[in-house]
Amino acid sequence: MKTEPMTTDPQDILRTFIEDESTAWAERRQGKFWPRNHHRITPLLRRAGTVLTPAETGELFFHLLHVTGGLPPMREGEFPMAVAAYERLLPDIDRLGISQLAKRHETLFLFGFDEMGVLPSGRVDSAKTFAARRKLVEHSGKYTTLPAMRAKLDSFSALGEHAPVILETLRHLSYIHAPITITGHYDVTNLQFWGMVLVVLLDDRTRVELLRDMLELADALPCREDHMSILNATVAAVRSRVGADEFEFHGLADRLGAECTVRRDASETAVLARTLGLPFEADEDWSIRIALYEAGATKRPVNPDLSITMRPHPTRAWEILLRYPGIGRYSECDGKVYSNEADLVPLGKGNLGRLPEWLKEESARLGLIFPIEAAQISVGRKRSAISILKRWLDRPNAG
Repeated sequence: MKTEPMTTDPQDILRTFIEDESTAWAERRQGKFWPRNHHRITPLLRRAGTVLTPAETGELFFHLLHVTGGLPPMREGEFPMAVAAYERLLPDIDRLGISQLAKRHETLFLFGFDEMGVLPSGRVDSAKTFAARRKLVEHSGKYTTLPAMRAKLDSFSALGEHAPVILETLRHLSYIHAPITITGHYDVTNLQFWGMVLVVLLDDRTRVELLRDMLELADALPCREDHMSILNATVAAVRSRVGADEFEFHGLADRLGAECTVRRDASETAVLARTLGLPFEADEDWSIRIALYEAGATKRPVNPDLSITMRPHPTRAWEILLRYPGIGRYSECDGKVYSNEADLVPLGKGNLGRLPEWLKEESARLGLIFPIEAAQISVGRKRSAISILKRWLDRPNAG
């Protein structure tokens, strides 16, 4: 790659970006110019077609797609270049580390096709249509959390014209919008995906089909429990806008809610909450965080030495995290150990009820003392749960 330009000349900056990404793509790695200069490149994208040749503009579009997952506003004459760039990317779109954002569901919706075929509504054939669809994708990106999205139903309902095409898009992908990484991670909380789902659920032409689809496909979805839990919360958010006479939708929604409740109530944490008599409602989305500090510490660290989190979730119900100087890190979630520098005996799945004994046994082996009376316990508004949890953690038969 040639030396990074200190000039503000748009042509030089854009060409340097293209050259750097072309080299990186050939070597199957990430480029180096974009991370340091994206703030200089981004303002130039709208007028790239006026300072670059058509071939260079096509290269620019290709590299923008695999680096950012998106494209700048374009003129009608530039749209065929964008389509060609997308077609070139498709064989590698799920290759993490190359097409790092891999926004398959977004690009399929924006272009109307992928390497597996064309949507029933056809390929997008104009920059105008592309821009209209992009507004929906960009709208979901304005939010930072799923609850924040669900609190703004009017803004998503206004995008209902896209609901039929979105349903086609999600069905085309069997509702699996992202690749699963080699570590098993799946982007189940992707805001653009759930924004699409929200638009479909708010439209009376499409909501029953989507809900029926996702219930039928539930066992094939990655992170099934998270998928169904988020879907249930999304359905609950829109139900007040669904007519009482839409019997099939309400029936499917009741079925979804009942299935989520059964799985939630069977979790270790829900069983423990009932055993201890914690003051949580049957359908409450509660969470508990217990922060413990070693008695001999002369200065309280920003993070607790030992933390325990619990919530009623079928597959991620509890987590234990120890971080202590000279001992190292220990992390266990639902019986799966992710880090054990401290060489602890794992609590193990199904043994959450033995947590008080485990704490005393393992802290004694390490030569540490975690006073329960000094524990910081967060339970939301149900503060009466704090005293119950402290008595449980400090019960006489523990240890």
